[in-house]
Amino acid sequence: MSFLSQSLNSLFDSAARSKGTGILLADEAEACSGEVAEDTVNRLAGGLSALGAQGNTRVAFLCDSSVRHALTFFACLKTGAVPCALHIRTTAAAMAKTLGWLDACLLVVDGKYRQPAAQAMASGSLSIPVIMLDGDGSAGAGTGYDSLVAAPAIDRENDAVNLDEPAMIILSSGTTGEPKGVMHSQRTLYASALSGRHVFGGIEAEDSVILAMSPSFAAWNHVALPYLACGARIVFNRGFDPDLYIRTIGGEHIT
Repeated sequence: MSFLSQSLNSLFDSAARSKGTGILLADEAEACSGEVAEDTVNRLAGGLSALGAQGNTRVAFLCDSSVRHALTFFACLKTGAVPCALHIRTTAAAMAKTLGWLDACLLVVDGKYRQPAAQAMASGSLSIPVIMLDGDGSAGAGTGYDSLVAAPAIDRENDAVNLDEPAMIILSSGTTGEPKGVMHSQRTLYASALSGRHVFGGIEAEDSVILAMSPSFAAWNHVALPYLACGARIVFNRGFDPDLYIRTIGGEHIT
């Protein structure tokens, strides 16, 4: 493999292109094919870049698992910025402290977490541009997902990637103290993605996996990336609801 091919950008691009018109990502509200996913990620990357996301800046996420979270996550990587998902069940003061040491340049938020995000920034006297994953960002709530998708696309496929640079920051649980930021490099996450076929006992492009955990759990990337590397379909639930989980397994033919 070449130096470039071992990045998460090329991992996503390869999965999207191999899936083509087939569904790559889905949740309760929407689904997108590989072709649509690749185009959307490039457009989102253009919008994020215009807002300041670039190499080694940090982008914080306060959201549930969804198609829009995943696409924005990979768009963040496309710009060279480092994503970090915040714990959704924490105090405003704790969240403010995390945002402070992250020195986040942007905060990506689900509508249901708009108030906790505002409380955290007020608690820490922070002023961080907000991106709302729900809708157009009207009523002064911040920049909307829809307006980011409308931005001119960028394609960073041919950019050189330093495999030892941080690619993602995952927060520890905080059960033994304040949450700590654990840095994962392009190299470590790529290796994790490739190991998935062995860890999960074989993954094929025809497979589907369900992901109902918050993006702040380390298990999110240790499931999403391996299945993506094999071109499988990833189906998200916005949090764990037993009835929805069972319905999704049957309705989406989860393997």
